[in-house]
Amino acid sequence: MKVILDLLAAVGFGKMFSLLGDLLKGYCLGFYIGLVEHVRGLFLVGLLTILCFSFLTAGFVLFHAGLFMYLPWETADKAVLLMALSAVYFLLPLFLMGALHSRKNWLKMSGAKKMLDDLAAKK
Repeated sequence: MKVILDLLAAVGFGKMFSLLGDLLKGYCLGFYIGLVEHVRGLFLVGLLTILCFSFLTAGFVLFHAGLFMYLPWETADKAVLLMALSAVYFLLPLFLMGALHSRKNWLKMSGAKKMLDDLAAKK
């Protein structure tokens, strides 16, 4: 094997492999920089989303606090209404997120289910 490598180096393939290696490194570096930019964009979108949800939550809580302060009901009636609203606000997103983030739906949304079905049909 060493003889073959020495022969290739004598003919000039060593320089070609070096240039090819540099070309490959440059391509990988460009891919890596693009990936870093993409991840940075996703991070900023996630940060902005968290900020928006924080403001949304604060507004939601302040709205209900104001609503309960101005309702002319007894304290016990306000508490029952608050518990009912809390149950709806907790259970509705829980079921919705469970349905949207199931493995079956993600496979369907990504197109992987179709690819799996096509692969199974070939066998």
